[in-house]
Amino acid sequence: MRRRATITSKGQITIPVAVRRQLGLRQGDLVEFDVDDGAAILRRAPNERDPFAAYAGALGAFTDGAAVEAWLRDLREDD
Repeated sequence: MRRRATITSKGQITIPVAVRRQLGLRQGDLVEFDVDDGAAILRRAPNERDPFAAYAGALGAFTDGAAVEAWLRDLREDD
């Protein structure tokens, strides 16, 4: 399948609907570009979850090092 898209002044393109459907792309999905010898391949990026995302901002809630240590013990289930 070959489709064309126009690059905007900001360097953006709209991925044609036929290509999005073929790749199973939805809003918010990440894509990768592989460029080799003047050609580019667009593919859906692997879904790599950040293992620390669930703890984002958690350290800001602690007042001292002892509180952090206690929290880490709870996470590790060290009694």
